[in-house]
Amino acid sequence: MEVVKSILDAATEDLTCIDERLLDSLQHRMRDKKWPVRKYTMMSLVKLYKNNLSNERLQWIPCKLLHSFHQPFQEDKICITRCLNSCIIPAGAEINEKIDRLLHIYYTNDESANRSLIDILNTQKTIREHLLSIVSATDEENEISDEERKKIVAVKSAAIAGCLPDPLKVQASLRELPSDEVLMKKLADSIDVTKDHQSITKAKTE
Repeated sequence: MEVVKSILDAATEDLTCIDERLLDSLQHRMRDKKWPVRKYTMMSLVKLYKNNLSNERLQWIPCKLLHSFHQPFQEDKICITRCLNSCIIPAGAEINEKIDRLLHIYYTNDESANRSLIDILNTQKTIREHLLSIVSATDEENEISDEERKKIVAVKSAAIAGCLPDPLKVQASLRELPSDEVLMKKLADSIDVTKDHQSITKAKTE
């Protein structure tokens, strides 16, 4: 771990002092047997990439990061998704910047990395759609019964839990979600809830 930290600290200060051999060694550490080493390496490399987007020597980072997504470790999947959303395609970036970054990554990745990228994006889309159904179902303007509302929340919570690690814990938390008005409002704002109730109609038919 100390060697990895030293290399990454030096790269952050001055990337030109890091030769290709050292960069190659960091690629291997992304698949280290020890989780703390893998996590530190992945998170540090994507930060380095974010701060040096135009540097050709670092264009391999998104591809190698996504290669690790299908390892049989849930913590890796979570870390890689966070790295993608924070540094590779930042969630807070303008839409045009997101599109540019996504296209750049897609056309520079290999097929294996793009499969992982598509899996992540599809999962995020599915979760957003289910959350939209929950938020819409709990909207006071929707004239549906409490029983039907609870059914929609239960079904969609189970669907979301199936997309994430520790599904039982996730499902339990989501069932309490409708009672948190502040969080529900934040969710509504973040996923741009529409008022045409199309998501409720879809939720009823699924």
